[in-house]
Amino acid sequence: LPALPLYFLLAAAGIECLSYCWKTSRRSVLIPLIVTVSAAVFSFAPVIALPKGAETQHLTLQGLNLYSRGAYEPALSVFRQAVQIDPDFPENNLNLGACFLRLGQIDSALYYFEKEKKLHPKRTLSYANVASVNLLMNQPEQALDEINLALELKPNLEMSQLIRIRAASELKQTISADELYRLTLSAHKQCEHSISFLNYGAIVLTNRNALEQAEWILQIATAIEPVAIEINDDAFTINYLSVKRTWIKDKALANYQLGFIYGLQGNFDASIAASQNAISLDSCLVEAYVNLINGFNATGKFAKADSVKNTAQIRFPNDPLLK
Repeated sequence: LPALPLYFLLAAAGIECLSYCWKTSRRSVLIPLIVTVSAAVFSFAPVIALPKGAETQHLTLQGLNLYSRGAYEPALSVFRQAVQIDPDFPENNLNLGACFLRLGQIDSALYYFEKEKKLHPKRTLSYANVASVNLLMNQPEQALDEINLALELKPNLEMSQLIRIRAASELKQTISADELYRLTLSAHKQCEHSISFLNYGAIVLTNRNALEQAEWILQIATAIEPVAIEINDDAFTINYLSVKRTWIKDKALANYQLGFIYGLQGNFDASIAASQNAISLDSCLVEAYVNLINGFNATGKFAKADSVKNTAQIRFPNDPLLK
């Protein structure tokens, strides 16, 4: 559309030039006539060709919108259309596989993830998705192999780091608590503003009774600050607010877990402080209220314990943890 006024001006100038040349010398009209006709013909051709895959872009956006709202079957139908139009375009097969996974069709999901991996072996998400399927199929060794390939391509992807810790945690016979602790710290060096895999690593270490290592990890997690909005690549994306809310919940969970460990260690004042931090970040985290109640009871502050319990029972009237 912005080029139309220019076409009109060129057309007017060309007609005027042809008229002048015809009046002065009919021979001289030949070259302007050829130029004018050629310009008219080439004006119907695109100046810049559309990139490969552009014809499925609207389908991809429509499918992702449906997927984000949990409408997996309609999204599957839309992503099928995209694959039919351009089966080789990056992430078309990945999106289709993700829908199959959400719908519980694991074999179909794995097929499309593997297809994406073969078509685009330098793209990391296909390896991460294959690893996720391996975990669902109780194949932690294969999952660890796949996710290590993903991390070779892109070591600072939070999802991949989380999957590696999950896979390693399943291998209790071959991967010790010390090695799992080192893997978690290594992940933190690559994704220093992320908390989710620190929380998961701390849960696994707590379950293995490695409380000191879990405490160290959670101290790191609770000290992490969000990325400044001025340098945050996600700040102007459609999912920014959702990502921010998830990050806050992750930090609340880290404080709750830290308070729980302090309680196990008998450090009740620190448990109370961490639990209060957790509630201030996420007032829907019922486990943090339970921590806080136990902390007040353990330090003889029974009135405060009763007050917190009354507040929690009003907020969570049917939660069995408060019975």
